[in-house]
Amino acid sequence: ETLDRLGDPIGVKLLAEELGIASVPWSEGQVEDVESALGWAARLGYPLFVKAAAAGRDGLGVRRVSSAADLPGAFEAVRSEAGLLFGDARVFLEQKVPEARHLGVQVVSDGQGAVWAAGLCECTLQRRNRTIVEESASPGLPDARVAELCDAASRLAAATGFSGVGTVEFMVGPDDAPALLLCHARQRAHEA
Repeated sequence: ETLDRLGDPIGVKLLAEELGIASVPWSEGQVEDVESALGWAARLGYPLFVKAAAAGRDGLGVRRVSSAADLPGAFEAVRSEAGLLFGDARVFLEQKVPEARHLGVQVVSDGQGAVWAAGLCECTLQRRNRTIVEESASPGLPDARVAELCDAASRLAAATGFSGVGTVEFMVGPDDAPALLLCHARQRAHEA
């Protein structure tokens, strides 16, 4: 249950908001149809992303949209791709944050409430939505921001009863506003 919740960006975003962790402006849940997508896009602004809830990593089930004219095709393509690839056609919209830094916080948790943020790495260098280089620690990130991200990741892991080793991924905009922008969480494979 915990991994399902942490692997679902819709659920993670809703939980983060409950915990007071800011999220990338988004559709606040699943978008059911093109008409609703157009309504949300008008509120969020362009460019934005159409994302499959089950897509996870590797850039599958994600389309960048620059205008209202492109949204219907992208929405249907993502929904169809998600249904075929993941068996889950749920879709949501997320605002594109220009020049965002992608950061990952590794967390270790015993599942009983003790959570340790093991460190933060920079994952900004990407190609086709896939990280090419991870650098630890993130260069030029103030200590106060690192502490804030580590605290948010730890609170998120503790709130779900997460047990194991995992990564909570964030984006921080160039002007640091809003302070924290949550992407999603995932569990790292590990052996005892």
